[in-house]
Amino acid sequence: KGDQGDDYEDGDGDGDGDGDGEDVLREISPSEEDDLLLPPVSRRSVSQKLVMALHRAERLQNLLHSNSQNLHGEPFLPKPKVISVIGSRGGCGVSLFSSYLAHLVSRELKDQSVLMADFDVEEGDLRMIFGGQEALRARGYGELIDVVDELDKDMIGRVIHKVGDLNLLFSPSPEQLLD
Repeated sequence: KGDQGDDYEDGDGDGDGDGDGEDVLREISPSEEDDLLLPPVSRRSVSQKLVMALHRAERLQNLLHSNSQNLHGEPFLPKPKVISVIGSRGGCGVSLFSSYLAHLVSRELKDQSVLMADFDVEEGDLRMIFGGQEALRARGYGELIDVVDELDKDMIGRVIHKVGDLNLLFSPSPEQLLD
């Protein structure tokens, strides 16, 4: 890295970061290989870096599974990715940050569905962020708690709400919490 923290850019065009005008070619050491899996640090927003890292992980996974088959001769399905966002206390912005993150990921990974689940029973604001008062009455996963042993695709589909290109799974409604 150069003195300014840019990705080997120092203004003289040689790519070595020392400003002397000499071109330097070298092999990448094994310790630097991990850095290649993440986007460069320079001049990119956090959201862009995250999406680029997700894209690279997706490409790597597809490469590993592209010619592979399971024991039944069927192609492997891509593994779902889980991103968990946890806050230290209520009101620190986890729901808002998570909603922005889910929206960004769903926009960037158009060929895959994104499910955002709000598992914060007491402080979850996903209902207000994506639907206001109408969402307060929407079904949440609280309806599935008593029928866990009988779950099927239709039951789960009834509590997943589509908003734009996002699939949302709300925490139990305020009425369900009173029961």
